[in-house]
Parts: sequence; C-alpha cells; structure tokens
Amino acid sequence: MAERAGRTLFWLCLVLGLLAACATPRPLGPAAGSVSPQQWFEDHTDWRVQGRIALSDGQSGGQMSMGWWQSGESSRIDLRTGLGGQWWRLSFDESAASLEGSEQEALIAAEPEALVYEATGWPIPIEAFGQWVKGLPSDRDEALVFDQAGRLASLVYQGWDVELSGYELAWSEEGQAVELPSRFEFRQAPLRIRVALSRWEWLKSESGE
Repeated sequence: MAERAGRTLFWLCLVLGLLAACATPRPLGPAAGSVSPQQWFEDHTDWRVQGRIALSDGQSGGQMSMGWWQSGESSRIDLRTGLGGQWWRLSFDESAASLEGSEQEALIAAEPEALVYEATGWPIPIEAFGQWVKGLPSDRDEALVFDQAGRLASLVYQGWDVELSGYELAWSEEGQAVELPSRFEFRQAPLRIRVALSRWEWLKSESGE
C-alpha cells in the first residue's frame, strides 16, 4: 500500500507539468511597459520553463523538479525526484499523448487527461493549466477574479480552486517584456498542489520563424 501511495503522489506531480494551450483565451490588459500575455504567446510559440512542484494529499507529500518544453502545439514535461534520480516524461499534442519513466511502463492515449486519469484516478486539468501558466483563462473556467493590474488571480475549474499568487516579468532577446505567473496553488480536497515556475527561455521555432 505504501509503495502504491508513493507512486500515486509522483504521478500526480507528473500530471501537473501538463501544459498545452488548446482553449481560446479571453484577452487581458497588459501591465505598464509590457505586452499582453495573449499577444506574447502569439509571437512566441516555442519556449521552455523550469520549476518545482510540491504535492500533499493530507497525509504525505513530495517534491520534484520540472522542465517544460513547448513547440507550437507539441508539449513535453520532464519531472525528476531529488533523491534516487527517478524521472517521468509526458509528451502530447493535438492527436496523442504518451507517458514514460525510469520505473514506469510506457502508456499511450488519445488525450493527456485520459492517460493521466487512467494512471492516477485524478481528473487533472492538463490543457487548462496550459492556459493559466501563460496568465490566460481557459474557456471552462468559472468565478474568474482579476487583480487591479488586470492579471488573472484566481478561478474555479471543475472542482479545483486555483490561485495565481505571484507574477514576474519575463524578457525576450529583443527587450520586450511580459508579466507571467510564477506561483500557483491547486486545491481539491484532500489534494493540495503548489507550483513555482522560473527561468523562462524563448526558443526559435523549427521552421526558423
């Protein structure tokens, strides 16, 4: 039982690396001196960000480092434990999703949510999180709250209470800036998940554009 519970915690952490952007966003007003997140990600479709994930189910918890690569509609999330070097990789696009790991049999499904639900039993909002990480709401969010600067601050999504508790400026090589969320918290009793993002990088697309 303990082994199964520990495995479930790692799967749940893995899932939250889950970041795609299929929903149609509603525009937000940019802060002074920066462009809006919607405009920014229309211009920057290829990027990478690093961060950490902490998860608790009310009885136990764990932490992992995260690396997320986005190339157009294709996403890849790598997670690794601090001790033991265990790792997981979730890859997905509009047509398919796959999950593999150092001690995990490869899984394949049509959608990342279905694949993760099969592995963990939790309805993690992968594609919606792909909007929130960019400071944009998904098309199924409810109870949206924005701060005085017009930035997304909190929302409710299919039983999840989500808070965006910090924003930081990210810069392009051309000197443009955008305010992006740096800290998230997800709550759906008894689960609590915290995500801290850092080190954004803007990559050249494979087409060279």
